Amino acid sequence: MAVRVSRYGAIFLTISVSLGVWLLAWLGLLRPADGWLYDHLTRLRPGISAAAERVLLVDTGPAPWRIEPVQWNTAARTLQELGAGAVVFTFSPPLSDAFPDSNELAAGLLVAVPPRAVAQSAPPWPLEADFQQRGIDTAPLAVPRAEAGIHRSADLQLEGRNVLVVAASQRLGAGSYSGSNTSVRVNFSGGRDWIPVVSLQRVLSGGLIPELVRGRVVLLGSVELSGAAGLYTPVHGDADPVSLTEYQGYLLETLLNHNDVRSPSLPVTLLFLLLVAAVSVVAYQRLSFVMSLRMTLVLVGLYALTGWLFLQFAALWIPLAELVLMQLLLFATLSRHRQLSSEDALQEVLADTRSWVRGHMLPEDFYESSQHWAQIITLVDQSLELERLIFLERVPAEHRVREVKALRCDIDDIDERRRDYERAPYSTAMEQGGPLQLHNAYLKTQTDTEEIQYLVPLIFAGDVVGFWAFGVAPQRLEQRGQFETVVRRFANQIAELLYHRQQWLRDQAAERGALARYLRLEGGASLNRLVTDAIKSAERRRELFDAVLRGLDTALVVYDLFGRVLTVNSAMEVLVQKHDLPVYDMTALDLLTRLTDMTRTQARQVLNHLVLQMQPMRMPVALTGDGKQNHLLVVKPLSGEDAGAAAFDISGLMFELADVSAVSALCSLKESVVEQYVWQMRNDVESIQMGTDLLLSDRPSAQQRARVSEIVGAKLKNLTRFLDRVQKDVRAPAQSISRDGYPLETLSRVQNIIAELETAAAARALRIVLEAPNFINLVIAQPAEFDKLVRNVLETLLNDAAADTEIRVRIRLEPDVVTFELSNAGFGLPDADLQRFLSGTGHAISEEFRLLHECSAALQVWGGEFKASSEVGRGFRFEFSIPAVA
Repeated sequence: MAVRVSRYGAIFLTISVSLGVWLLAWLGLLRPADGWLYDHLTRLRPGISAAAERVLLVDTGPAPWRIEPVQWNTAARTLQELGAGAVVFTFSPPLSDAFPDSNELAAGLLVAVPPRAVAQSAPPWPLEADFQQRGIDTAPLAVPRAEAGIHRSADLQLEGRNVLVVAASQRLGAGSYSGSNTSVRVNFSGGRDWIPVVSLQRVLSGGLIPELVRGRVVLLGSVELSGAAGLYTPVHGDADPVSLTEYQGYLLETLLNHNDVRSPSLPVTLLFLLLVAAVSVVAYQRLSFVMSLRMTLVLVGLYALTGWLFLQFAALWIPLAELVLMQLLLFATLSRHRQLSSEDALQEVLADTRSWVRGHMLPEDFYESSQHWAQIITLVDQSLELERLIFLERVPAEHRVREVKALRCDIDDIDERRRDYERAPYSTAMEQGGPLQLHNAYLKTQTDTEEIQYLVPLIFAGDVVGFWAFGVAPQRLEQRGQFETVVRRFANQIAELLYHRQQWLRDQAAERGALARYLRLEGGASLNRLVTDAIKSAERRRELFDAVLRGLDTALVVYDLFGRVLTVNSAMEVLVQKHDLPVYDMTALDLLTRLTDMTRTQARQVLNHLVLQMQPMRMPVALTGDGKQNHLLVVKPLSGEDAGAAAFDISGLMFELADVSAVSALCSLKESVVEQYVWQMRNDVESIQMGTDLLLSDRPSAQQRARVSEIVGAKLKNLTRFLDRVQKDVRAPAQSISRDGYPLETLSRVQNIIAELETAAAARALRIVLEAPNFINLVIAQPAEFDKLVRNVLETLLNDAAADTEIRVRIRLEPDVVTFELSNAGFGLPDADLQRFLSGTGHAISEEFRLLHECSAALQVWGGEFKASSEVGRGFRFEFSIPAVA
């Protein structure tokens, strides 16, 4: 589902979240959270606070009504004489003739009375009128309100009258709290035991000093709870509740100092929330999810620190709960919006990628394919020339195998029915650890074909994953050792593929299990998995094309329109290192001028032509330093619908450097072949002409005429055969030439190879001596394979030769063949070992014998013959002959 957002979505989000949080606060729904934050920050005091300076508590004990009236007179008069600003009874003391004992004393007292409703329902309480008749001022004592069990605020009026602490503060000229200030939040920033407390006995005994009492409001009442219910405040928790008298002291100190904790008004709070929300919305859009989460945590901590500072030093309580809730809501909302937007983008990427992958027919991965055996059979069939084959896989948790795939045969062709791989022939193949040639037919014998059957175990990491049975034509086993080595290599790789596929399937089953997904919090549909699979498919195709690009023999570099390198393939990297071309530091103009003889002005004109005409340009390039133009430079403009810049029709330039050295070599070969043909034809024609002239003259005798006629006839037949061979070579298809070879001039090639190896030979005090006639007939061979054969033989001789000896190379002309003899004086090895190495039935002691074996196989394709011999202490001798052009 696509995420649709208004163009003013940020404004809407800012207003809606701020207004929503503000409404929750206005309705009181955030009061519990706000109170919890207020309590915890109140307890964090910056240091030890000094005792309160305006209030003094006198603890009368738990039963003040039992105290004698005379003691009340003494206590009140003592406090007044010490300079108390007001003497306040937080309870209603019993009246008698002994208390108060004078009007002056009564005028200085303030007594708490219960509310009228309480007094009327509880006659034992003294009536307020009684105190007023004695000249004692009274005020109602209100129990503070509790929010979730915590007493943070107190009412200043009760039944239309100022409560006791307000009346007491007015006696000290602190003014009245009226109008809208009908309640205050008590300031508990002083912490526990902030209000000083003295006992009544200390007052009666004269133990007080004037400095402790002067100017203070003295509250008399029970401070110790002694079983009475206490009040819980932000600083007095469950373990240490405070008495009502002490709570009145905190309230009175707050009123006298005018430091009650205030909060911003609702309109101010709303504006503040809007401002913070607007800044946060902008910031969240610029930050990642992780950075947004960090910012949220930092801001919450910053709000808490700011709230504590304002509370402790300015008695101002900011809307902390509202700020924290709004910040969390903004973070959650914008994170969810970002997630939905990402999912929407992923859905589009998934749809586009799937469509692209389907359109390009990307083959299924081997691990994911249900036809993996068919892929293996295709691989084997296109690489090995087998008559028929069949694969068997092991049955899980059993020692049996079952047939899974066959080619050019049926499952019923298996003549073995037990399928128990712990018995022969399976166990024998496993013991051998490689291809086992079967003497008893495993597959039913066919009457129309002859084949040799093999059974190959598929084992990896000690685990049997299956078996491979096949039949092969006897002629394919002319080099049995090499064939079995290739089969063994195939079997090992197939076993490894199947083993890892089984492991992958088990891992996927565990990964995709419902319980496992829910334990990983990945239950339900996983869009990320679908996108990952699609991207992996696209990545596989990209890697395929990257591999194709790297494997190109043509050197390639791609520039964008601004001259920056976009990609360089492997062939170009080789050229860069070989010819010291700093491609990555060169623009397209620089490279063009470096590769050609153009000036920068000419190169700019070429690039301008490419951009305007949109046509590729080709030009020869010399990179060898000898002036030979052995490379062809092709510069192509790259165009497409998704060009890098909309103002241009092309997105870049591609430089291709094609190596045309082989083409040049073929041209040279053609010239030499033509020269050889012309030379041989001229010899034959001149011989025929000389014979004809001799026959036409009168001088030769009859016997001479017969001899000349015989020679001329032979030359004519030779010329006819030669022309037929030339016609055959010219008309031969390209694939025949590539496989069987074509006329080749060998003398110059041998001389070039000797020249290349002379430096290495001289370093070991060796000499290479060539003995060859001035003219050598053309032979039928492939240039690259012929050079490889001669070079490998010479390198073998050089490696074995003793110091200060000669490597002899002799070329002989024989009827219809050219023979090459190469020998040295060296250490050698037993001839039997050499023949075994060259036949491929033994393990070569070095790479050079394997190469010689391959080269000798190529000679057989050309119709040639390869011989080698060795003797310990004498060295090697190699001889190979190649058919010559008649």
